[in-house]
Amino acid sequence: MKKRVFFAAVVGAAIMLSLLHTNSAGAITHSQRVIVPAYTHPKPAGEPDPYWSTLNALFKKDQGKTVPMAIVNVNDGPGDKADPNYARQLIDNTNNGIRNIAYIRTGNHTKPLTEVKAEIDRWLNFYRNTISGIMLDEVVATQPDQIAYLKDIHDYIRKTYPHFVIIANPGGHISDAAASYADIFVTSSTSAVRYLGADYTPAISAFETSDETIERNFHIIYDATPSQYPAIIKKSRERNAGYVFITNAAMPAPFTTLPKEFDRAITLATTGSPNPKAYVLPGSLETSPKPAPAQPQQDTKPQQHNPQASPAPQNQTAAVASTPSQMPHAQEPHNDQHKPNDDLAETGSNAIILAGAIITMIGIGLLLTACNAYRQRSRR
Repeated sequence: MKKRVFFAAVVGAAIMLSLLHTNSAGAITHSQRVIVPAYTHPKPAGEPDPYWSTLNALFKKDQGKTVPMAIVNVNDGPGDKADPNYARQLIDNTNNGIRNIAYIRTGNHTKPLTEVKAEIDRWLNFYRNTISGIMLDEVVATQPDQIAYLKDIHDYIRKTYPHFVIIANPGGHISDAAASYADIFVTSSTSAVRYLGADYTPAISAFETSDETIERNFHIIYDATPSQYPAIIKKSRERNAGYVFITNAAMPAPFTTLPKEFDRAITLATTGSPNPKAYVLPGSLETSPKPAPAQPQQDTKPQQHNPQASPAPQNQTAAVASTPSQMPHAQEPHNDQHKPNDDLAETGSNAIILAGAIITMIGIGLLLTACNAYRQRSRR
């Protein structure tokens, strides 16, 4: 009888250990990376520029490990002429290991495809090999005609610029039929209150729920307090987001200032176990040539930004906001980001799991022993 009790305790502990490991090593503890929507215009050389000075320090230190991409936006797209201040900044970003993702506004698919393609070409004409990808804003990816629009742009980029990363921003859930037409989708762009609320609409597509596509899901959460950062990171991991950006700034301009405690937000996101099913993005900064200093090909007067913010997308699957463009606004500098100690985090997690398994085994053993003793007394 004692052997049976011990065997049952061991089996029960093994089951509990398996459950604990599943919860800790799956989508919940995978490490994430940060994509920065950097919608603030660089200042002319020699002028104080707190926003870009802070990002430059972060990029130089990080070299693309935890913050691999920055979305750049001159004027809801490339504008009509090259901006020398942007040209200089994009070179700095590239030399620091950052992929510059060029912003294109589609207007919920109202912009003609020929115009979208022309804007993509202008980004390359103005800034050449400092551009590593395209972010298509205000896309909708649920109905066949919407997916066909996205597919047309995707196919053009893949044919003309095969090394480009393609990010599509519907700001909410997508259908699996659309999943092939971008490398990364912004499948949530909303406020912290909605993101953490009980009424948040869960994803149902395989794309957003599969471990195979963690590194293709990007969540943007704005209007968050630093105290909410840990809860947001936890939720974003449970929701399969491999990329995340959290900011305390609110609509209508959440992407023109850097978040409060940005280094802490990065550390929270990037601490965890590496994803064993990593998605390989097109292109490689390691094999791409370093850019030569770009000479603006047209009038060198800096492009003025459009002060009108982009409207939220008309996405029928989730009441969330798409990434808009905003007026430039400088942010006070703060401390550089500290690189997380993944080994330490994983060791602590494993220790907790082991302790839980031991306690569970002891508890089950004691419970079964007590039950057996009670049965023996009852028989007497």
